[in-house]
Amino acid sequence: MISPDPFPDCTILYETFPTISFNPTSSQGCCGTNSYVACNYTTNDNAQVRAIVISLDLSYNDISGPLPSALGQLTGLNYLFLEANALTGSIPESFQALTGLQQLDLSQNMLTGRIPDIFNGLTSLNNLFIQQNSFTGPLPTSIGSLTNLAYFDASDNLLNGNIPSFLGNLKNIKSLHLDGNNFAGSIPTTLSQLTSATLVNLANNRLTGSIPTSLSQLSAVKTLDLSSNHLTGFIPPELSMLQNLVSLNASANAFSGSIPVALGALGNLQKMDLSHNLLS
Repeated sequence: MISPDPFPDCTILYETFPTISFNPTSSQGCCGTNSYVACNYTTNDNAQVRAIVISLDLSYNDISGPLPSALGQLTGLNYLFLEANALTGSIPESFQALTGLQQLDLSQNMLTGRIPDIFNGLTSLNNLFIQQNSFTGPLPTSIGSLTNLAYFDASDNLLNGNIPSFLGNLKNIKSLHLDGNNFAGSIPTTLSQLTSATLVNLANNRLTGSIPTSLSQLSAVKTLDLSSNHLTGFIPPELSMLQNLVSLNASANAFSGSIPVALGALGNLQKMDLSHNLLS
C-alpha cells in the first residue's frame, strides 16, 4: 500500500511556483527551511502525519502571470501575502474556499477585472489589502459580510459605482481606504455606523452632494479625508463632535458658506485643509 503524500499542500506550491526555492526536506517538506511558509501538522488514525500550510508570504518576489487559482486548494491558509509582484488577471473564484483566511494582501500588482463576489464565507478576514491594482466595477456585496474586518484598503484602483451602503456593516473596521478610484454619487449615511474607525479616506473620487451630518457619529475617527471630489453645500458644524479628530482634509471640492466656528473647539485637531473650495 502506497502511503499518502504527507505534504500535499507543499506539492501544490512546488507546481504553482516553480521559480521559488522552497528548500524542501524529507521530514518537513516546504514547511521548515524557508521564510515563505508556515505549517501546522495533523495526525490521522493511522498515525500518518500531514502538513497543512497556514501561512504563505511570497511578497516582493517578482512573480508574474495570472494569480494562481490553485491557491484555493490550500484550505488551511490563515495568511496569504502576495503584495508587490507582477501578478495579472482577476481574483480566482477558488479563493472562496479559503474560509479560515485572516489576512489577504494582493496589493501592488497588476490585477484587473471585477472583484468577485466570494467573501460570504471568509468571515474570519481581519485585513484585506487590494490597493494599487486596476480592479474595475463596484465593490461586491459579500464584502458587507466581513464583520470582523479591521483594515480594508482598496485605494488606487479603477473601482466605480456608488460607495455601497453595506460598508456600514463593517462594525469593527479601524481603517477604510477607498481613495483614488472612480466612485460617484453621495457619501452613504451608513458610514456613520463605523464607530470603531480611526481613519476614513474617500479622497480622489467623483463623489457629489454634501457631507452627511451623521458622520459626526464617527466617534473614534482621527483622520477624515474627503478631498478632491465634487462635494458641495456647507461644511456641517456637527463635525465639531469628532473630538478625536487629528486631521481633516476637505480640500479641492466646491463647498460654500463659512467655516464653522465650532471646528475651532476640536482640541486634538492638528491639520485642517479646506483649500480650493468656494468658502467665504
